[in-house]
This record gives sequence, C-alpha cells and structure tokens, in this order.
Amino acid sequence: MALLHFAFGKHFREGRLDNQIQETCQMILGPRKLRGGSCPEFLPQLTNAGSLRAVPGSGQLVPNGALTFPQMVASPKVGLLPCDKWMLCFTDIPLNKLANWPAIAHYGQLAIAFQKSFQNRLGIKRVQYYELNRLHTDRKVIAYNQAQGSKAVQELANELLMFRKPKKQWPEFRKLYGMTKISAGPSGVTSEVIPTCADADSDLGFPSG
Repeated sequence: MALLHFAFGKHFREGRLDNQIQETCQMILGPRKLRGGSCPEFLPQLTNAGSLRAVPGSGQLVPNGALTFPQMVASPKVGLLPCDKWMLCFTDIPLNKLANWPAIAHYGQLAIAFQKSFQNRLGIKRVQYYELNRLHTDRKVIAYNQAQGSKAVQELANELLMFRKPKKQWPEFRKLYGMTKISAGPSGVTSEVIPTCADADSDLGFPSG
C-alpha cells in the first residue's frame, strides 16, 4: 500500500492536466519540497437540549428596521464551527484500487508516492472519518466541549480539526450544515447558501484529508 500525495488538482478539474504536471514538477519535484495549504475544517459544538435555530428563509423586516425570524426548528445535536487549518494531506489507498477511487475526479490522475518509511519518519498520522449523526456520542467531541476554558481545549481542538473529518462528501455535507448569507434590502429579505471556505475551489471537493 503506497502513501500518495496529490497536488494542484484544480488544474485537473479544469481539464488542464499538463498544468498539473508542470506545477508538480516545478514546485514539488524540482525543489524536493512538499507544499501544504489551508483547508476548510470544522469544530463540532454540542448544542443545548431543546435549543432552536432560525429558518433562514423566514426572515422578515419589522417597522423599526430589525430582522426577525418567526420560524424556528430544533437545532441538530451538534453544530459545526468553520475553521480553516493549514495541513499537508496524503492517502494510503492500495494502488490496485486507485483507478476506481471516486476522489480521482477531484484530485486528478497525478500523485507522488512515498514508502512506508517516509510515513514513519515524519510521524504522519491517519485521519479518522466520522458519521455526522453520531458526533454527539463521540468521546473526543464530548471531551473538547467539556474542556472549554481549560488548558486542554487547544490540543483537543487541533486533534479534531486535523485528524477527524466528516465521512460525507462535500455536496451532501453542505445540505446538512450549509452556511447561509442573509441580506435585508428595500425589496425584502433574501438568503443564499455560500461556500464553507473562501477558496471556491474547495466547493467541489471531497473531505480534505
């Protein structure tokens, strides 16, 4: 099983495989230096029992100019706080399964392979994928939320951000935890779902790990 690192997948998705090859050679293989990047991740926040959240599309302007949301629904047991994190990602999928790996459509057909000794030398740690509907019973998530205000909270936050990722792929993930932009103007209130990261390229992809 090889340890693989994909880079510059944006070029592949835009039909520019030559550009992906060129940048990989010039910026990674030539200088013999891997490049990390900022990835959109999420911190699971346990919600209080019985808490409610507003339905974005129900926003209304009242005479004093305030924006109200008369429609409320039950909050999910766990909310997700967006937080960008710098990281360098790998996958250890078996080579004989690589051709049928769905994420190839996102990452591209070009990867750099490393031996197991490289992984051991750098202390590369495997990512664990979680089911969204089980997060409220996750021991690490519970520990993080109970540690608020203590010295341990930052270490737990880093663990969740860098080594715990949603099993759902991005299109499905956003349906459950989309970010909504609400605008109030002379014509009324409008709402729209916006990407979870400023990098629009991440809007198309799979979990970043």
